[in-house]
Amino acid sequence: MRKTLEDLYYGNITPNEQRMTPGSEMEKAIARVASYEKQLMEQLGETEQTILTKFVRSQHEINSITATENFILGFRLGVRIMAECMDDNDGDIRTGGEQQMAKRRPSGDGMVRKRDDGLWEGRIVVGHKENGDSIFLYVYADNQKELTAKLHQSIDAYHGIDLTEQSRITLTEWMDTWLEQMAVPLRPGTLEHYRRDMENHVKPRLGAKPLTQLTAADLRKLYDTLKRNGRMKPRCGQSPGLSSTTVHGIHTTLHHALKAARDQGLIPVNLADEVEPPKVIRQPMKILTEKQLDIFLTAIKADEFWYDFFYTELTTGLRRDEICGLKWENFDSKAGTLKICRTIRTEKGGALEAGDTKTYAGKRTILLPRSTIQLLQKRKETALTQWIFPDLLNPKKPTRPTDAYRQLKKLLAEAGLPSIRFHDFRHSYAVAAIKSGDDTKTVHENLGHATATFTLDVYGHVTAQMRRESASRMEQFIQSVSAG
Repeated sequence: MRKTLEDLYYGNITPNEQRMTPGSEMEKAIARVASYEKQLMEQLGETEQTILTKFVRSQHEINSITATENFILGFRLGVRIMAECMDDNDGDIRTGGEQQMAKRRPSGDGMVRKRDDGLWEGRIVVGHKENGDSIFLYVYADNQKELTAKLHQSIDAYHGIDLTEQSRITLTEWMDTWLEQMAVPLRPGTLEHYRRDMENHVKPRLGAKPLTQLTAADLRKLYDTLKRNGRMKPRCGQSPGLSSTTVHGIHTTLHHALKAARDQGLIPVNLADEVEPPKVIRQPMKILTEKQLDIFLTAIKADEFWYDFFYTELTTGLRRDEICGLKWENFDSKAGTLKICRTIRTEKGGALEAGDTKTYAGKRTILLPRSTIQLLQKRKETALTQWIFPDLLNPKKPTRPTDAYRQLKKLLAEAGLPSIRFHDFRHSYAVAAIKSGDDTKTVHENLGHATATFTLDVYGHVTAQMRRESASRMEQFIQSVSAG
């Protein structure tokens, strides 16, 4: 075995020459040994390399690949200990107060030992403190073989990682830090939504756990618990568990937070990548039919303000906070366009605040149908404020999104129509546009979706239905020709 390892180290033989089966455990083990030796040689000085070479060429018997792997791990540790204890000037061993700050040990350095109680213990360097001291990851096993396997996994997992003292923080501490980092890029409403989910559902269950000790199993258990019994105050007859959509949203937030922790060197991997979140169950889309739309517009025609508001909504498909944020400067009657560049949000305490659109693609310019151009031109002639749809009680301010929602519900009830959401008007516009012949890209741009793929995911069933109807019409045409 000694001669075989020596030949392997110096490339004199290959696995095939040993009649080893390609992909066998022996071949993989020898490949690991060669990899360790190569990494070690790259880190050691000339004298240290000579020590290792002499050992390989010596008469010491090495009876197994595992023993060789352990030797290399132990040799690396021994060399580093000597390097840390040797004085750079005279080579004397430093003791007590004479010791200076040790050299930084590279991540991946480690050792193995059998403890007095029979348990095998291994450790590797996974990072460094501010003063240069190493941060260790400890691994335990009942036998040497199991420990070696665990060490291999840990070395692979922490490859290229250099953790800091901040890695010792808990999940709660990291979530608070991450949310502070996201205060600028995220919209206030989104930030508050993330914060509420973490406070109500994640921190009480996993918040005290150190970030580096979090496991994929922890996340799976969390999601299962939330689906079974995660609702804070269920109403009478309501399920005690959270919906799959809500739990999926919590997973998405955790995934973003753990990705940031990984990118900042606090953890080796994003464990959320290893967890399959609950599938989002899409509810059937609710839209108003052509007949129902006609009933709705006829019923509200007497109220000029709300007729103009909802007619514009139905012909543009704007988000509720987008239509409330329209100013006359955004309307170009000659070009027949409407520029979407702001939203109106209600902050805590009821104050209104103008902000950016939901996505970068949300900033867009859309072409208006002729009827909407004429409606807005007529409205502009008597306008007394910068807002296209001002607050009726305070014209210097825009219409509140919540007021628009309540008014919609009131008008639908008065017209005897289904109680749909404001967002369903947006769906109604999109479905009507697709059925009228607009392609997916055009609808995607008008709606301000982040990607055309999202538009296709949401409205793909409409185009599929249109294709079936087209095939049916073609079949009827061919049959009529054949009959003739």
